[in-house]
Amino acid sequence: ASSTLPIGERLRVGVAVASTVVALVIAVATGLATRHMSRRAKTWVEMSTLVRIILPEVVIAVGLFLLMRALDIPLGFVAIVIGHVVFLSAYATVIIESRFAALTNVLEEAAADLGASPWRAFWRVTLPGLVPAIVVAGLLSFTFSFDDVVTSMFLGGAKVETLPVLILGLVRIEVSPTVNAVAVAVMVINLLALAAVAFSSSI
Repeated sequence: ASSTLPIGERLRVGVAVASTVVALVIAVATGLATRHMSRRAKTWVEMSTLVRIILPEVVIAVGLFLLMRALDIPLGFVAIVIGHVVFLSAYATVIIESRFAALTNVLEEAAADLGASPWRAFWRVTLPGLVPAIVVAGLLSFTFSFDDVVTSMFLGGAKVETLPVLILGLVRIEVSPTVNAVAVAVMVINLLALAAVAFSSSI
């Protein structure tokens, strides 16, 4: 069993990185879209975001599992990433939208007056202002995805086993020194990520 730990670790990091990147893209796109939405449309977006945060993870995981089985979508790496993105994008959206609320349109309007296209104004003006929120949202999303067990168990299928799921299975048999070492390594990674979040939010 210990020989499979490196494979599970690499897979876990890959799932966390992919989930974080997709969640951040969705969160930034949502933040940009809500700036130009009507009040009613913005309310619906906010409600969908809050629902994904409030609902227990097991409810979301079971719902996605049943949906993927009904649509004949294979379980595995992609399914886990989709499951993680569903709730990670909600947390990232809340963080990034709070940053959008603190920004004004003055700099964007000034860039437009100077001849910048909307895309160029976003890259040169809006995105730099969002960097602190993106860093915090990214670190939190990575930590949540890295630690996740419930969604990974439901959507991983029989062939894909992430690191926390593997540790859970090994602990049921025997708490070996290898399991202890990996658990400590995971804990250290999470603490470093949370410390980075605290440091980034204080800047």
